Amino acid sequence: KDGPLTNVDLFEITPVNADPSFFERSEALEHYKRITLKGLVSEVKVSSEKVEVPSALNTVNLLKHCCKCFNISAHNGLQIAESLYLQGYTTYPRTESTRYPKNFNFKQIIQSTASFDNNKYREWSQELEQYPSFSPPEGIDMGDHPPIIPTSNLPSSSSLSELEYKVYDYILRNFLSTISKKPQIEVTTFHLSFGETKYTLRKKRLTTPSFLKYTNSTKYQSCNDKVSLEKHQALFIHPSPLEEKFTCPPKRMTESNLLELMDKFGIGTDASMATHINNLIVREYVSVEGSNRTIVSNSLGRRIIEFYNTIDKELISPQLRGNMEKALDRIAKSQDIFENVVSDMLSTFFKKFLNFKKNIEMLQSSLSSDFKTVEQSVLVEGKPFTKCGNCNRFMNYSDYAEIMKCQFCPFKCSLPKCPKPRKLNTTCRQQLTLADSQTRCCSCQGVRYREKLKLGSEKFSVY
Repeated sequence: KDGPLTNVDLFEITPVNADPSFFERSEALEHYKRITLKGLVSEVKVSSEKVEVPSALNTVNLLKHCCKCFNISAHNGLQIAESLYLQGYTTYPRTESTRYPKNFNFKQIIQSTASFDNNKYREWSQELEQYPSFSPPEGIDMGDHPPIIPTSNLPSSSSLSELEYKVYDYILRNFLSTISKKPQIEVTTFHLSFGETKYTLRKKRLTTPSFLKYTNSTKYQSCNDKVSLEKHQALFIHPSPLEEKFTCPPKRMTESNLLELMDKFGIGTDASMATHINNLIVREYVSVEGSNRTIVSNSLGRRIIEFYNTIDKELISPQLRGNMEKALDRIAKSQDIFENVVSDMLSTFFKKFLNFKKNIEMLQSSLSSDFKTVEQSVLVEGKPFTKCGNCNRFMNYSDYAEIMKCQFCPFKCSLPKCPKPRKLNTTCRQQLTLADSQTRCCSCQGVRYREKLKLGSEKFSVY
């Protein structure tokens, strides 16, 4: 339009067949000079697009959503899903299938879900009940269990915890979405010419919202809806200076990303993926940070990976575990013999074990730069507990190490894991005066530990 631009007239345009970013300043300046301030709408096209409905819910997709949207671990998400199943509110949560059974009675579930949470989805359910038939995505039948859906046993919102409510609500919304009609979007594409440079502008309008009306999804909301251009209309570019920015490293992997990659490479099954990730966290190979559950590797995990990479790269390759899972699938499908697979796997991993055993000292040297041995940690971080029977100097004790070590001589002693060592009280000492090492104290049922340890001038037994 002629005259000054207003806020309504300002909109972003996308170059056609050209990357707006350049690594060389000279190239950027050359491109910038070719752009004229005055342009023209060369063509206007209107088309219709359909939005695909989500697939039926399997375990991996459920856990990915729990990590990404609810900020809970995959392990915790699976526990919540199992709790809903045990209460009879959903179907079995460990499944790889995304195809509904033939002749499935959709309307029975639709009618039962209408009254959930004070009729939250009544309008949606009533709309679906008018459908003569349902055409959910075809999906894949893995031969295990049907997809995760709500049952006709409807819970009250007060009977569920906060997280149980969120997970159940998602399972319910996903089920209703899969059997809804595909939403439609009207897309208007404006082709713009500014000298030799071509641009496009897309205007989207949701014409048939379908399930998007009930799911509060912002992904397909209308954009640039105030733009109204006609063919051959003149336009002016708002002058903008060149900007110099820096590239950024890729973002760290999230737990949701890790689940997706494990599924892609066949590492674990729907029932074990969450456990594998939880083991990494519990063993402190990795830690989880932030609301999006970003995976951050720890020193221990990095050192172990470096060690495996040095002695046998195949041990850290996703294909190793993936090939094992594929071999198990072949057995299940009667495409391979159980004994043959077991023999091959044992032979492969026995060779790897021997190689690992041969190079185990390399792991110790690799960890020594970042970690202390148990004895070193007791000496550095432990507290004086009792005196050494050899040199009469204090020995250090640490709760987590379950060992006592003298700082001045080689003497050390291991302690029972349970119960934790402590000085005996008077009653315990009287009960253990004449007892052997397997006798339990009448007061606390503790087993006597026979090592003699000095504390000052008095000897105590510890158990």
